[in-house]
Amino acid sequence: MSHLTIVEVEEQYLQLVAEGTYEEALTLITKEAHKFSDFSYHAEKVVYYWRLRMAALLKKADLVLQLLDEAVGKGHWFSGLAEDEEFELVHNSPEFVRLTGLCEERRRVAMETAVPILKTKQPPHDPPYPLLLALHGNNSVVDEFGEYWETAVSHGWFLGIPQSSQSYQTGKPSWVDWEWSLQEIRQHYDTLCTNYPINTQQQVLAGFSMGGGLATELALSGEIKVNGLLLIAPFLNDANSMVPYLEARCFPSDMKAYIVASEHDEYCCNIAQRLAELMTHHKITCHLEIYPDLGHSFPPPLQSKLPVVLSFLTQ
Repeated sequence: MSHLTIVEVEEQYLQLVAEGTYEEALTLITKEAHKFSDFSYHAEKVVYYWRLRMAALLKKADLVLQLLDEAVGKGHWFSGLAEDEEFELVHNSPEFVRLTGLCEERRRVAMETAVPILKTKQPPHDPPYPLLLALHGNNSVVDEFGEYWETAVSHGWFLGIPQSSQSYQTGKPSWVDWEWSLQEIRQHYDTLCTNYPINTQQQVLAGFSMGGGLATELALSGEIKVNGLLLIAPFLNDANSMVPYLEARCFPSDMKAYIVASEHDEYCCNIAQRLAELMTHHKITCHLEIYPDLGHSFPPPLQSKLPVVLSFLTQ
């Protein structure tokens, strides 16, 4: 019997995927799937997606359809499978078409009933305000996440923290659906710029973990035009997926990046290092800072030096 925690299972799974050992990754998460189901309904959904993806990459069409049918039967839904090239081997299956149709209908209903929340803190200074838009990680307590950015507010920055309308666990907002999350964050950004006196020449997009991955795509794609990108332990399935955005150069030419990670957070540290390499190669001024003794967490030293980091990103 395995004594791995779900966090340890996730870390091992991500590392196996990064190494391209998909069969081992599938075996691991199939064996440990019950722990995620016991933890929460939404965690169960995540593991179903991991298993679906591994089965697809291993060209196991029958297993993909079996797992998708099982997951949909439990009330889960997944978006974008019909457009995802990784699932091309089952795109023409009538059963796949039926199941993904059910998924899209459930997604539509979920989006219609979602309640997005935007938390803000206004500095005790005269407007217009420089904007810091900070994206939480999955399973975050958003009020606690906001405390990490307090020094920015005291130094004159307007702080916006979008809270995902999705969750894995009650009271722990998470970015469950990538495209939905991108859309939701863009809407929050538009709301901030419309309702508050924001200085459009001083804007930083920040994110921790999954929030860091979303911030990366939003900034590099030019969907949100910012001067600076601040990433803490950024999570992406594949850092190389950002290359088309870097080559298209839809972001401001003077945009800078500051990336922070920990040696003890191996997967996200590898993502951080690869992003720094790619950005530097594409002429983005980028500072990478690696902490030796932290895990997957917000580095306490960053809180005190945050004003200096924001100054670097916007000057």
